[in-house]
Amino acid sequence: MPKENETNVSANSELIIPQMKRIKRNDLTFGRQLGEGEYGVVLMAEAKNILPNERSTTVAIKMMRYSDDDTIKKAMLAELKIIILIGQHLNIVNFLGAVTENIDKNELMIVLEYCPYGNVLDFIRSNKANFVDCSCQTLDVWRKFSKISDGMTTERKSTRTRFNTKDLICWSKQIADGMAFLKSKNVCHGDLAARNVLLCEKNVVKISDFGLARAYNYGGFYKKSGNDRLPYKWLALESMSHQIFNIATDVWSYGVLLWELFSLGVAPYPGIPLDDSFYTLLVEGYRMDRPRYATQKIYDIMCMCWKADPKLRPSFDNLAKMFNAMVPLDLQDHYMSLNDPYNDENNECFNDNNEFENV
Repeated sequence: MPKENETNVSANSELIIPQMKRIKRNDLTFGRQLGEGEYGVVLMAEAKNILPNERSTTVAIKMMRYSDDDTIKKAMLAELKIIILIGQHLNIVNFLGAVTENIDKNELMIVLEYCPYGNVLDFIRSNKANFVDCSCQTLDVWRKFSKISDGMTTERKSTRTRFNTKDLICWSKQIADGMAFLKSKNVCHGDLAARNVLLCEKNVVKISDFGLARAYNYGGFYKKSGNDRLPYKWLALESMSHQIFNIATDVWSYGVLLWELFSLGVAPYPGIPLDDSFYTLLVEGYRMDRPRYATQKIYDIMCMCWKADPKLRPSFDNLAKMFNAMVPLDLQDHYMSLNDPYNDENNECFNDNNEFENV
């Protein structure tokens, strides 16, 4: 497949950072480590004066491991370019700024929103005993079940939190909304899974980890090259066979993510070895059974996402509509209003071409 279909945001292209997103290292006070990946670590930190009306903001900082290997810097730069390209949305872990003053010394820091309750996969696994199954009840019982408390401010408190089927539906809707936004930016995530969705206050979830994300145009796909490790059990058939990634392959991954949610964190394809026969099994039509806490309607949505023909899979816009139909109108309006500040940020930050800096 022609590699020209990938938009020019590779690590060798010019990096543009908005003026208001430039952060000095001295304005950061580093805290504990939140996680780590192949190329870097994520730390909690306090940042001075990066948001209006806040002298100090708790943030997450993704930073390179100290290394002379340019591969790491190129990977981080590619991810930063994608994050800047995307812009802001309620259901995306949003870009707050970057520290690039020592980039010539292989020091690069990406400053992101901090999500206090960690990733959704760990949350549902650690809180499984507190889950309330209300899948057989009607929408008018939503408010009878406690939501994640707005007052909780640390991830430690989340380990004893009650949640229910309605939360799973609400998260599914928000993830589809976030992915529809990525589609509008011609961005393929490439690693959509419950481990890469983070949980915040007000029951908001945010898609994270854009290390495998790519922008595309023309034919609407890109063909992977390089040695990136791939999340095999979340991959669509065409990704396994031809290394093709696009929004339709993200839809397949979304179906697997739904299965994770409604099984309360069971690893996908339980009991099936990840060997040479795995791809053949899927080509022959095998699909995972309905997870315990999914209604038949929700399972049907999963199966639509797993259609062998990418053209038959639903769009994220339609997936969002399907889950919106399961959510009360006032809650739909609530999440729309929560997204308004992000729309304002897009208009303010990314439409002012005079405020951009090349790195």
